[in-house]
Amino acid sequence: MNQVIAGGQLIKNKQQIKGSSYLKAVIDLHYNTDNQHYKHVPLRLIIRQDYHAKKAKRFVINNTNQNVWIPNKHLHPDGTIKENQELDYIFKGPVAKRKMDLAGVVSPIPEINVFK
Repeated sequence: MNQVIAGGQLIKNKQQIKGSSYLKAVIDLHYNTDNQHYKHVPLRLIIRQDYHAKKAKRFVINNTNQNVWIPNKHLHPDGTIKENQELDYIFKGPVAKRKMDLAGVVSPIPEINVFK
């Protein structure tokens, strides 16, 4: 069962929320919006209202308008990237390479071979 904190109280189901919508209570969860790094690529989580219905979270690259979606299986519930996760497949291919170039990340990153 998903537990939600709204207004400092533990909400066990959406019927317990008064004067607020369930969606607003879900947004009240604390997400990690600090800069994170994956193999020297700076990433920052974008806060969105619809993450409860998504299977991935959106991150901006190097604080630009370039972004990538990282599947939830690689993330903690607060959006922090789990340790020892293999995310290279997200940064592979010509589209990802172009995004990295536009974001100002030195490309290709030695640890990530974008063309394999």
